[in-house]
Amino acid sequence: MKFTTIIQKLREVRKSAHAYAVQQARKEFGAEFNAQFTYRRGDQDYVMTRPSAIVKRYTELTGKDVVL
Repeated sequence: MKFTTIIQKLREVRKSAHAYAVQQARKEFGAEFNAQFTYRRGDQDYVMTRPSAIVKRYTELTGKDVVL
């Protein structure tokens, strides 16, 4: 396999793992999701939308690692 092909496969695996983790986070936190998964920009709070950011916060809050 070429390097580029390996990187593309790893990216696909990571994306699917992150998508699954985002679903788990939304399911576990339910109505609290919008309160727990926020970030500040300037003086406003926003709900996270990037899967990688959600997975990072989910790992911080629960201590569960996302397995690729």
